[in-house]
Amino acid sequence: MDTGMNTRYQRRQEIVARKICDETILVPSSGSAAELLRLFVLNPVAEYLWEKLREPRTLEELVHDLLENFDVDPVTARGDVRGFVTTLCRNSLAEEV
Repeated sequence: MDTGMNTRYQRRQEIVARKICDETILVPSSGSAAELLRLFVLNPVAEYLWEKLREPRTLEELVHDLLENFDVDPVTARGDVRGFVTTLCRNSLAEEV
């Protein structure tokens, strides 16, 4: 996975997201049995980024969106966005497009 700031990423379509008790939970709907048993709970910032990934977005675009909507400094935003997208891709929840 290239984590360059201008690479575009999008969430995978086969991932089901459900809001339960004010938390968003991601559930893979296809893949191996082990993948289907994994759940991912998103905090409010991760939920915001997940929604942004409905359409292809670069890391730089996600950082910009985060800075516009949350009280966070640019260095923290870049690190958090890069870490979140890397985690999504490693767990087959998002992909480069």
